[in-house]
Amino acid sequence: MPIARFQMPDGRVARFEVPDGTTPEQAQSMMAGYFKGPQQPAKNDPTDDMSTTEKVLAGVGSGMASVGRAVGLGKMLEKYGLPGTKEEAGQLDAPLMNTTSGQVGRFVGNTAAVAPAMFIPGANSYAGAALVGAGVGGLTTEGGISDRLGAAAAGGLGGVVGKGVIDAGGKLAANVLSKRTAEVTANRAANATRDATLAAGRGAGYVVTPSQAGASGILNKVAEGLGGKIKTQQLASVKNQAVTDRLVRQSLGLADDTPLTPETLNAVRQQAGQAYDALRGLGNVATDADFKLALQQASKQTQGASRSFPGLVKANPVDDIVKALDQPAFDAGDAIDAIRVLRDQADGFYTSGDKASGKAIKGIATALEDSLERAAQNVGDPALVNGFREARKTIAKTYTVQSALNQGAGTINAQKLAGQLTKGRPLSGELKQVAQFSQAFPKATQSGVDVPAFSPLDVFSGGLGAGLGSPALMAATASRPVARSLVLNPAYQRMMVNPAAYQVGALPKLANRALNSETARLLSTPVGGLLAIETAK
Repeated sequence: MPIARFQMPDGRVARFEVPDGTTPEQAQSMMAGYFKGPQQPAKNDPTDDMSTTEKVLAGVGSGMASVGRAVGLGKMLEKYGLPGTKEEAGQLDAPLMNTTSGQVGRFVGNTAAVAPAMFIPGANSYAGAALVGAGVGGLTTEGGISDRLGAAAAGGLGGVVGKGVIDAGGKLAANVLSKRTAEVTANRAANATRDATLAAGRGAGYVVTPSQAGASGILNKVAEGLGGKIKTQQLASVKNQAVTDRLVRQSLGLADDTPLTPETLNAVRQQAGQAYDALRGLGNVATDADFKLALQQASKQTQGASRSFPGLVKANPVDDIVKALDQPAFDAGDAIDAIRVLRDQADGFYTSGDKASGKAIKGIATALEDSLERAAQNVGDPALVNGFREARKTIAKTYTVQSALNQGAGTINAQKLAGQLTKGRPLSGELKQVAQFSQAFPKATQSGVDVPAFSPLDVFSGGLGAGLGSPALMAATASRPVARSLVLNPAYQRMMVNPAAYQVGALPKLANRALNSETARLLSTPVGGLLAIETAK
């Protein structure tokens, strides 16, 4: 049914349905009993059926036409059916100007009409901004001399303010962008080593929680929070234990199913020791200056206390060893046997708690090995030298591994390897990778961790949910181990558990680009003038 509109005496508009074919007069008669006094048919508001876009576009046209009339183009506008005077336009545009969309469109139209003023030479200076703003106000304002003078004053002030706002905003945006860029660069540099360790560790099979990696994202937070941060870290340690043991076996050339035991390590040493036996044929080896210097340094390490305080150290075993080895020459085969004796003695002192003597004697054994290696180099047999060097590395690795071995579990404590690296022990290869990863992510390499599928809290909440008949609580309990497994899944790790992107956000870049653009600087004067004029009305 059609809608009839009537203006009531108090200014309100009444709307009601009338039968098809009802004339306004008939509708007036029908409403006579409802309202006191004469009723006038309401005037249709042309903006009622207009969309927001249509109102804005109509406002743009109104704004541009206003500028046209102000500069004397009213007659030309009349030829195209547009109001040629301010009064006609005011009556026609009144409903449109009662809408926010129409007002926005009118301002855009005014701006488009005066935009060419930004290209006036000197407009980008404060003096030029004042003149351009005054010109925009005086020339584009409809009305008499007083109206134009007032608009010119407001426009001049607005032009200066507009330029000042853009200049200040541009400096602020540039400073913010510079600060954010510096922060990102600093964070990238500060975390470069850790991020590289994470990437290498992930390639080897290690996993970490999102919080350990510094990964962002709501999905990571929800998944880790649901699974429980501590429980997820513990489960990561369990998974990483297998990776650590595998890498250690690789470093020693062992198969993945070889048990890690002292017997296994001894077998590796015996195998590597064959390269030592190959040096027995070197015969008589003259001691050189490097070997004698090593003996002197070993002796000095344990003489300090007894030299200043006679009697404090009753016996210095290192001195006896130094004196025994301080010979002009030695047989290569005898030297190899001596190396084994020295290392056994060093182990004995370490076991008894005399670390100083143990360290000094181990250093003497190393010096004797170095002397043999130099002798092999003098012979000119590369294969003999390389085999001896690799054997030395392998044997050193076995001692490093044994110091971190949990004999009861047959596993390697990654944090103990990390401790050796911290102390300056020259680790290499897979052992160094394990130690570096454990240094960077200690909570992901905890040793001896046992994580049941359900924690006591899970069991309690699941039982409570069952007792209360709450499917939601039971489902939440069941989802906790699922969430932990999801977070530590290799595919999820690759896609989601990565360091935060070291990038400046889009907003600072956009603000800097917009506020420091040539267009923004040039437009600030006429736009500032127009805003001041509108505010002054």
